[in-house]
Amino acid sequence: MEDKCVIKVVDNGDGFGEGCEESIFNRFETNGDYQSFNTGIGLNLSKLIIEAHHGTIQAYNSDSKGAVFRIVIPKFELKRGKIV
Repeated sequence: MEDKCVIKVVDNGDGFGEGCEESIFNRFETNGDYQSFNTGIGLNLSKLIIEAHHGTIQAYNSDSKGAVFRIVIPKFELKRGKIV
């Protein structure tokens, strides 16, 4: 994976429900209620930005506790021309 940048984000929260790995990226999807002011757009927006850079994001629960997000983005190589 020399041509890719891999980022792993881990938290120590409650994780998410079994089988919700894909639906958590849906717009307005949230575990919270109206009182907690969760809008459910953060993960959706993150996925859109990552995919705009030809990357991927995966979510799964940690073996111990919490959620894990694995992001893979192709490395960008700046092509510079010769200055005359």
